[in-house]
Amino acid sequence: NMPASSSWLKQSWFHSRVYDYSIGTNLATKFKEASHLFQMPDGSPKPVKKWEPIGGYYVADVQLAENAKSIREIDEAITAPCFGFDSVDDYYAFSSPDNRIADTKLPLFILNAADDPIARWGPNHHPDSIFLRRLKSVASSNPNLVFAVTRHGGHLGWCPGHPYATTDASHWVQDTALDFLDKALHLG
Repeated sequence: NMPASSSWLKQSWFHSRVYDYSIGTNLATKFKEASHLFQMPDGSPKPVKKWEPIGGYYVADVQLAENAKSIREIDEAITAPCFGFDSVDDYYAFSSPDNRIADTKLPLFILNAADDPIARWGPNHHPDSIFLRRLKSVASSNPNLVFAVTRHGGHLGWCPGHPYATTDASHWVQDTALDFLDKALHLG
């Protein structure tokens, strides 16, 4: 749920100052390197092509992108208009996979850690959050969905040495996903 995740990043000092700020400012630095693509030689805004299937042009908010301190500011300045959305809130609402997950027609493995600081399950990683209950309900009614949540793993976790990792050199999450894919391929 992208709106909830975006909101959560602002509620905690650690998440707003470590995750959101670091990612936002790093993206702003990268944008500065390419800002000439979004500006005319005199510094005025330059219309750039929107995502090809949408067509047309948009004008990025260069000043906001160059000075962004959060992921949301980057998405507001560049991402949402590039994909034809009127606002970052419209982009987040539309782009949230939880809006379409019930309609999944192909095997889909959903794996997340309850302690993921960005894709959160609810307050204090509560295993009985409203979102988690909704996802469990959808997964139990759609045979194409396999849903798993580990207690720990973080946002990019499950690395070797982690309590949920295998003892060999491969990553636990990769082994788990490949096992799912192997079984899904043999269903048909």
